[in-house]
Amino acid sequence: LQAMKEHIEGVLGHFKPKNKTVWEWDVVNEAFHNDGSNGSFRSSFWKNTIGEDFIDSAFAYAHRADPNVLLFYNDYNTSNVNAKSTAMYNKIKKMLDNGIPIHGVGFQSHQTLEEYTPAFIASLKENFDRFAKLGLKISVTELDIRIKLPSDQNALKKQADYYREYLETVLANPACRTFMIWGFTDRHS
Repeated sequence: LQAMKEHIEGVLGHFKPKNKTVWEWDVVNEAFHNDGSNGSFRSSFWKNTIGEDFIDSAFAYAHRADPNVLLFYNDYNTSNVNAKSTAMYNKIKKMLDNGIPIHGVGFQSHQTLEEYTPAFIASLKENFDRFAKLGLKISVTELDIRIKLPSDQNALKKQADYYREYLETVLANPACRTFMIWGFTDRHS
C-alpha cells in the first residue's frame, strides 16, 4: 500500500501545477478477467498482494493527491451488459456506497462487425444508462470495429453504420463525455 501511495502521489503531484493540465485520470485499468465470462478479478500483483480492495485504496490515494481531478475506472469487453460489465458495475456501486471517490468509467470497445446487431446496440444503451444512473461520467476510451479482409462495399457500409449507431448512443446519453477511436489510421478498423 505504501508503494502504491507513493507512486500515485508522485505521478499526480507531478501533473498538478497551478495551470491544470490534467483533468481526469484512469486510476485503475483492466482489473477484471480478460474474457468477461464470469466477472472475476484478474490475477495481478496488487490483487494478489492486497486483495480486491486495492482498487478502493488506489482511488482514495488519487483523490488525496489531487482532489480536483476526475477519477475513472477503465476496462475492455464491458460496453454491453455481460458478466464482466456487471461485476464492474457491482464493484463501482459498492465503492460509491462506501464513499470511495470515483467519478467515471471508461469503456474500451474492440468490436467485430459480426457483433453489430440491434440487440448489441440496445445492450450498449442499457449498460451506459445503468452507469449514468450511478452519477458517473462515461467515456468511450477505445472504439474500433474490425472487419474481415479483403473487405467489400457492403462490409464497409455496415461498419460505417455500426460506428454511427455507436456514436448516436453516446451522444444520446448526457453522462457520455468522451468518444475516442482506436486505430484511426488502420484502413479498415
